[in-house]
Amino acid sequence: MCTPIAGKLTPVPRTATFERPVSGGDALLSIGCLLIGAIAVVAAVVLLVGVFDLNWVLGYAIPLATAVFAVALWQSLSRRGWTWKDLQLTSGPRSLWHLLWEVPVAWIAAMGVGIALAGAVDIAPASDAGGSASTLDALDVGVVAGTLTIVCTVLIAPVLEEVLFRRVIFGWFDTRTRWQIAVLGSAVCFGAVHVLPAIALIMVCIGSAAALLVRLHRSLIPGIALHTMNNAVATAAVVAAI
Repeated sequence: MCTPIAGKLTPVPRTATFERPVSGGDALLSIGCLLIGAIAVVAAVVLLVGVFDLNWVLGYAIPLATAVFAVALWQSLSRRGWTWKDLQLTSGPRSLWHLLWEVPVAWIAAMGVGIALAGAVDIAPASDAGGSASTLDALDVGVVAGTLTIVCTVLIAPVLEEVLFRRVIFGWFDTRTRWQIAVLGSAVCFGAVHVLPAIALIMVCIGSAAALLVRLHRSLIPGIALHTMNNAVATAAVVAAI
């Protein structure tokens, strides 16, 4: 888009979602640390299975993975000079009170579209969109494992994943292409890590909704709120079914 100035057209500067731009080095180091962390978690689980009961290891897998993810992500960003302020965990130009209706509406719409798409391509609807299988494993082990898993799934993991997928990956796309492509690109990356086709498809829709809210508010808080709601609903459904 251009505006006429002094008889010639000049491009209108795009409004970035975040104040600090994401460099290629930021994105590569964050993703690299995540991959290394994932390998470390798998290796730890394999080693622990040889010492402890398999159910016990699986019960604590989510807390272990969350702790490793948190350390890896923070180390990668801090080494690049990032601070808490750069994450933009603050209110933007739009009041966060709007999230009281925006988050539920966005979640319902995203889930509806995701389930409809899964049905259209003949993929069985996902029953583990919030990590329900891992929650069941943890609850089988005991109260401590179950509580830690629920806290990690509902409160901690959404923050970490939103930092990676919305602040870093969406932020990287956002400074290099149209915001619509940034929304879809970051959402596809978010869905891809969930592996199973039905879950991945629904998570692409959830990720798109989260990115749209982040873009609208110029803040990471709306994405965290939507992500937390999704995981909380899935976890509550699992606990209620026991």
